[in-house]
Amino acid sequence: MPSNVLNMDLPAEMTMEQAHRLIANSSVNFMVANSPNNTAFRQMEAVKQLRTQMNVTGRILAPFDIVSALDFDGQTSPWVTTAQESIIGAPAELQNKLTVKTEVMDNILDLGDHKPFVEKDGDMVTVQTYTKFDYPLNPIDNSEPYVSTNMLSTKMKRQSAVTKELGPGHYNSPITCKDLNQMAFQIASTAASTVAMARYQQKGHQLTFADDEMKSTGSGWLSGALTFEDQGDGTVKVTSPALVTSLDAWFGFDGMHYCKLLSPFRALEYIYTDSLRHVS
Repeated sequence: MPSNVLNMDLPAEMTMEQAHRLIANSSVNFMVANSPNNTAFRQMEAVKQLRTQMNVTGRILAPFDIVSALDFDGQTSPWVTTAQESIIGAPAELQNKLTVKTEVMDNILDLGDHKPFVEKDGDMVTVQTYTKFDYPLNPIDNSEPYVSTNMLSTKMKRQSAVTKELGPGHYNSPITCKDLNQMAFQIASTAASTVAMARYQQKGHQLTFADDEMKSTGSGWLSGALTFEDQGDGTVKVTSPALVTSLDAWFGFDGMHYCKLLSPFRALEYIYTDSLRHVS
């Protein structure tokens, strides 16, 4: 095998002979199902076996379909909306007065030009957030890079900026970007199959989450990245740059809470694949 394939490959859970047998079985069924030289009965049996294998594959991939839609559902990012709602931590009796909207930016310049804001109309409060996905470069479309986003560069409002408009109540304690990234990992852990989670817990490099790396300027935060640092002890440390501003900050920067968020989809992909690279 090519060296780059071996370097990125995962520890096998079956022999080469077993793998070849599984692939050969599906290949033969496909040829039988599509060959006019076979009887209708043989074709029906081949189709039946192919459908069985497709259903097995579908069950394996189902968690990825579910979790990837949290990143982007075609219009917005449900995960970013959840993150902003979690930062606000509004009491149940005020949640029906709160709406969070998330706009996905196409590029980093657009993200830099937009600031989140809070609007109040009567008793109703709307919070507008902005986010940008950062996908790994893959110009030759090979299978080495992961398919999920590296991070979500997300601009939100801090809790106190929203409570000022939403009104008094028993809000949850303020949370950090670290807390949100731990939430993303918990979402992925819940979505993963029991087999995948057991494999990750037994063999994978375990993710840990460090305190936020606080930035003092918007440009400093914008140029920062969510980092994954191998600690050399079987763990990988995740750190988010963060920018949190006071309510009296100047030039429209008041009450901001910026995070580089871990995507639940990225966390799920890590559980299934990347955590297992270079382990015996």
